[in-house]
Amino acid sequence: MFLSFSKKIITGLFILTAIFSSCKKSRPVVATTILTLNEKNKAAYFTKVSAHGSVKIGCEGTSLTYGQNVPGVNPPINGASQQRALYQYPSSLQIALIAYGINANVINRGFPGDRTTEGISRWKDSTVADVVIIEYGTNDCFNFGGYSTGILSIPAFTDSLTEIVKRRLDQGAWVIINSPPDLNPVDTAINKYRTAIGKVATTFNLPVFDVQKSVIQSSADYFDGVHLTATAYQRWGNNIATILEKP
Repeated sequence: MFLSFSKKIITGLFILTAIFSSCKKSRPVVATTILTLNEKNKAAYFTKVSAHGSVKIGCEGTSLTYGQNVPGVNPPINGASQQRALYQYPSSLQIALIAYGINANVINRGFPGDRTTEGISRWKDSTVADVVIIEYGTNDCFNFGGYSTGILSIPAFTDSLTEIVKRRLDQGAWVIINSPPDLNPVDTAINKYRTAIGKVATTFNLPVFDVQKSVIQSSADYFDGVHLTATAYQRWGNNIATILEKP
């Protein structure tokens, strides 16, 4: 009788253990989302926007950010000598964001001829921004600035672009990157630099704004073989504003 009773206890314990194990296995797994640094910085930007706070946006890049036209109708900025078009993408971006109800101050940090190597040093002391939009690659590829060191190799371009991106991320900026447009006529050498930009964007989880696909509609959008018309610059600012309007 004692053996029979013991067997019942052991059998009961075995059943309870099996039930407990089954419950553990069927327990739902709660996923933990780990935000990247750029996602955190993006969230901080939209928190400010939601609270109707003022936001600062820095646009760093080349003559395409600068808004160069020769001759232009707007005076030079940033210590450059080139005139600018009636519209530039940073000024058009600010107008669009204000129309969305966002209290935005957009700063044009473009400089004609700059490669990423010049951008690193030129804007190292610039004020911290909530968003930084980066536009490089054209001069790195073609050296329109005429620097004695010439075009940047893809590894050198990748390294210097990465340095720019990391600097702004570490300062708390949400970083967005432009993929540059074609020349007119097209020179496919720029494609390797676009690919490098895409890889850097993937590494740091950056949104990529493809200027060629999102802005250029025809050869009529070019003021010359490199620079865009005021209307195209305006379209650029209006279209990239949609990224900053809402999460």
